[in-house]
Amino acid sequence: MADMHIDLVSRAKGLFDLLRRNAEKADVDRRLPEESFLAMREAGIFRMWNARRYGGYEASPRTQFEVSAELARACSASGWIASLIQGANWMAHWLPGSAQDEIFGEDPDAAVAGVITPGPDPAKVTPGGYRISGRWGFASGCLHSTWCVVPAQVITEDGPDLKYFFVPRREIRIEDTWFTLGMRGTASNTIVADDLFVPEHRTFGMLGPKGALAGMSRSEHTGERLFRVPVAMLFPNIISGAVLGIAHAAMEHVERKLPKRAITYSTYTKSSAAPSTQIALAEAKTRLDMATMLAERGIADCDAAARTDEIPGALARARARNDAAFACREAKTVVDSLLRLAGASSVAETDPMNRFYRDISTASLHAIIQPATTLESYGAALCGEPIVNTYLA
Repeated sequence: MADMHIDLVSRAKGLFDLLRRNAEKADVDRRLPEESFLAMREAGIFRMWNARRYGGYEASPRTQFEVSAELARACSASGWIASLIQGANWMAHWLPGSAQDEIFGEDPDAAVAGVITPGPDPAKVTPGGYRISGRWGFASGCLHSTWCVVPAQVITEDGPDLKYFFVPRREIRIEDTWFTLGMRGTASNTIVADDLFVPEHRTFGMLGPKGALAGMSRSEHTGERLFRVPVAMLFPNIISGAVLGIAHAAMEHVERKLPKRAITYSTYTKSSAAPSTQIALAEAKTRLDMATMLAERGIADCDAAARTDEIPGALARARARNDAAFACREAKTVVDSLLRLAGASSVAETDPMNRFYRDISTASLHAIIQPATTLESYGAALCGEPIVNTYLA
């Protein structure tokens, strides 16, 4: 396992020059260049969390975290898309084996893109499956996907449930709606389905005693422990590596820049010689180290959950989710301070700091890593109270 971890992280590092070279093009074109996507696919990045049955690696959460951070350090969009596709591929392993075969059997490099937030239109039960209609926004990586996953409410005999539906990319439409401040290269557009039939075996439920949140997978391959990690723990930690990778890229950029720029209206010909700069940079670096260590604790908890058949309790799940969210918030704060250190020239579109700032400002707004929600959940668990503010508990 250690050798596989080193190998996969090394592959991600090996893509740095190519992905960094294409990062600006991704931002301008509002989609990842095909060259970048294919390079990640050929490096096995999208097999990271696929079952070994399909030629995947079943890599640890820590490996995924470090790979995503390395990719995002080179190109924010690449790291983000890789993380979200890995996460959606992971979700597909909660399906019955027959559905998994459809997705990965003929294409071990299949890329699933999708959304985890349901739209307003409920699915309709029909013989053999369901019919779904709706629009699902923010589907990162959908332009490069081979499959998509979308959620919708279903009314069952046991009450309402939230089900996830897996459909071939060719059966849905994608509307170009991703006009944003940052993370433009992710092409997180809108998936559209019009009365689309989805067979029952390509679905799983999230809620209730038989749902994914309760750890009840529909897969017959129960010995694959990676896919038993609680959804509430793993989902926020899927993207924390990418967010921190952007912050580390910004830190490296500013460290290179400071000795080369003067402080205007001062006697300092090198910004790096000013004590105020040194103190500010040291504080930013310390905050980034703290954020990284906190994120790594959340990842370590996910790693531990992947090595046991026991489902972690509410406190452990809430802490892991809060660790990821808090770390991402701190990473955004670090980049805010780095922008001030880098000076006014950083607002120019030609300066990479402009893109780092826009990208982390956008990425850190993802609803699943909002500390306002995760702190409340964690606090309730610490107090021994039920978590009532989210179904991701």
